[in-house]
Amino acid sequence: MAAEPNPTQLDALYVLDGHTDWITSVHIDSQGLVMCSSSMDKTVRVWDLKSGDNTSTLPHSDWVLQSQLSDDGELIASACWNGVVIWERQSKGFKGRAISEREPAHNGPVKFCKFLMNGLRMVSGSEDRSIRLWDIETGQRLSTNDSFHTWGLSVISFSPDGDFRATGDEAGTILLVDPNNAMVLVETVLAHTHEVTGIAWRPGGSGMASSSADGTVKLWEWPELGSVGWEVQKEPQMVFPHPDAVTAVLWTLVGAIIITSCSDATIRLWDVHSASVVCCLEGHSRAVTCLSWTPNQSKLFSGSKDGTIRAWDISTFTMDKYSRR
Repeated sequence: MAAEPNPTQLDALYVLDGHTDWITSVHIDSQGLVMCSSSMDKTVRVWDLKSGDNTSTLPHSDWVLQSQLSDDGELIASACWNGVVIWERQSKGFKGRAISEREPAHNGPVKFCKFLMNGLRMVSGSEDRSIRLWDIETGQRLSTNDSFHTWGLSVISFSPDGDFRATGDEAGTILLVDPNNAMVLVETVLAHTHEVTGIAWRPGGSGMASSSADGTVKLWEWPELGSVGWEVQKEPQMVFPHPDAVTAVLWTLVGAIIITSCSDATIRLWDVHSASVVCCLEGHSRAVTCLSWTPNQSKLFSGSKDGTIRAWDISTFTMDKYSRR
């Protein structure tokens, strides 16, 4: 693993405590004011990022594998071991309901949920290999699509331009689908030898980074959509090796830095051009499981198996010298 002679070491700005088991996801609203975190302690916690206060704790009947805020912060979706819960902000906190009272959300643990169309729709995916689209207000299942995966789903991500829906599975495969025609499989990428844990898009959407429990992050690129002979490269442009499973990956808007979290309890900032580690964030006592950042990417939040969330000031690498490279 390449590293600069003396990569920068940063201390956490502060630590958020409250969860009693390991944290599975953190997500921040589009204003950078509110964060939700999900945990194996069967709760979702809501945080005021100005004060650092835990303003709401939302109980569930089983493990929560992911949670997400709508852009306006008025809704929270929870992907759980036993279904999907929608939480709506009210005058005295949040009120929850199953996404559908008519049927189970999926026939297996739900691994992800993502709001679409400003919170009017939601997409969910499961170990049962299906992807379902829901109407948030009515709870109606609008569609169920074959994901084309032969293993359970683990992650989903949409390209910035909306041309692709990328899904990863437990076997390490990534599939690109046209989201406007979910029956058309665009490309299959045999990306990893173990579960895909994250997908981050290159600024502009002409490629992606994928993270995996196989201990690698890989960069993939392709020409402009619609060009003659269009296809994803079969071999990654770059590989970033880690000493343990990689649990998440982010790609900064300036394009020069990717951020990875690892089961060795370390967060690494990588210079994409030199494939070297330029900064390490250490402080968690167990595996770092998830990452999220404020809309301007100046502040990073990490969740861990140690049950804490840590905040980091990474503006030097997202807004300063690396923005001019």
